[in-house]
Amino acid sequence: MEEKNSENKIINYHNGNIKKIILKESNNNKIPSKGNKVIVHYTGFLKKTGKKFDSSLDRNEPFEFILGQGDVIKGWDIGVATMKLGETSKFILSAEYAYGLSGSLPLIPPNSILIFEITLLSFDFLNLINKSCYKEILKRSDDLNKNEYANDLSTIIFLEKNLEKNSNSEKKVEINYEISNILDSKVDFDFQEALQSMKINEEAIIFIFDDKKVNFTKKSLENFSKNFSEKNNLQHLIKKVHIKIIKIDNKIDLWSTTNLEKLNFVVKLKENSNLYFKKKFFFQSLKKYNNCLDILEGIHISTEENSSSNENAEKEAEKEAEADKAEKKKEEEKKGYVFVEKKIQNSEHINSEHINSEHINSEKNLKNLKKKILNNIATCYYKLKDYKQCLEITNRVLNTLDSENIKSLIFKGKILHLINEYKDYENSLLIFQKVEKKINESESESQSESTKKLQTVKKFIQANKIKIKKKKNKERKLYKNMFSKINLKYDDVNSSDKIQ
Repeated sequence: MEEKNSENKIINYHNGNIKKIILKESNNNKIPSKGNKVIVHYTGFLKKTGKKFDSSLDRNEPFEFILGQGDVIKGWDIGVATMKLGETSKFILSAEYAYGLSGSLPLIPPNSILIFEITLLSFDFLNLINKSCYKEILKRSDDLNKNEYANDLSTIIFLEKNLEKNSNSEKKVEINYEISNILDSKVDFDFQEALQSMKINEEAIIFIFDDKKVNFTKKSLENFSKNFSEKNNLQHLIKKVHIKIIKIDNKIDLWSTTNLEKLNFVVKLKENSNLYFKKKFFFQSLKKYNNCLDILEGIHISTEENSSSNENAEKEAEKEAEADKAEKKKEEEKKGYVFVEKKIQNSEHINSEHINSEHINSEKNLKNLKKKILNNIATCYYKLKDYKQCLEITNRVLNTLDSENIKSLIFKGKILHLINEYKDYENSLLIFQKVEKKINESESESQSESTKKLQTVKKFIQANKIKIKKKKNKERKLYKNMFSKINLKYDDVNSSDKIQ
């Protein structure tokens, strides 16, 4: 409970163990809450002698910490949480709320009352979600240590107040994040991403802007927050909504679940990402593919488990495949259809909606899934014209998973061609010639797939040959002119050396 003394402007907290005197008022009403990262300047004095024992100002290094997590002395956690952004205040702390009976020798004697002058420079009440979206945190989650963020299979229940419509009513809305729910706009994606950055009981205002008009960064948002004014800083705003998270049902806890459950989650998320890719939401599908990859990186199969179960797993998989094929054949025959048997290379395809336990025990199948997702990530980067990242991912596949992977080789060949250097044209040509040979020799792909890839490959082979020829012609002309100039100078020298 706090008591105010208007004459001396002293505010008492915790029965006078913390005394606050405001030295510089702030017109900004933003106050940090538990969990905010705060940045302050401070100077500390011993009350008994008035001696200064520490100052961030002397070092010209602001001090930052997470409020309410015990990173600092008790008086700081409580005192700084009362300050407005830009405010400077003096705090007089009892020993109990500072360094206690033991002190902090040699600078702070035992049982010392301390004085701190603190300026609240900034805190992260504005959290960057992406380049066109941020949230203003009104209240942090009660439990900061729990991993209670929503994942891509979650159901979230929250209270929503649409501030754009000046509505005072709070409407309980259930948002379902099942994989089958496909979003249709950038605004929806931003809103979803902001929700997934929040925990239970967290309260925030979400701001979504026109991504073609704004480009927030962490640095620019920090500067933006220091002079935050909704009237002046909300140009190009599309959506503004007040959210309080009530419940998050994750259905699957990715931190403690089994490898089998993780793999099934990844397969579903990959299929969902594919749908976004087909809608040409490349940036959003890229994020989801990266989520898939993060989960796969956390799955490890022991050598013993892998070797002992691979043989049995393959036999079981073959039996299941044969049984499924026979059942399908019976059904087709009943309907009067002609059954055509197709040979499928199972090791190259994990496309079903469910993965059985045998797949988990195969390092090969895990690598195949990882390879597909990495290739999809490379495709997204290529579509986004981020060729450097595309080449990096492509090299990762070729160097660590499959040095002969056709899709990765095609990407590498394309990017080397786009780099527009002579040596890269030659390397690109060699890659595409290698790919052409591999496609012609391959029996695992359908005729239509092979024909489509060959068309692309032949197009780049021809393009590289043309580029190389042009480069060589250019070099010939350059050397020809260079040698003609050298010969001219040599003739001049010879003529000057003749005996008169």
